Amino acid sequence: MSNHKGFTGKVPHWKTVYYESFANKLEAFARERQVKSWKSRKKIMELVNR
Repeated sequence: MSNHKGFTGKVPHWKTVYYESFANKLEAFARERQVKSWKSRKKIMELVNR
């Protein structure tokens, strides 16, 4: 059992497989929206695997 609540409470801890650094939150939020808009597992996996 993990220490997460809600939907993620039933799965093991998350593991970081990819990250990017940004100068400020505005840039980070813009990038997050971009990646989430892809809605394509293949495209996201390409990003993670490079």
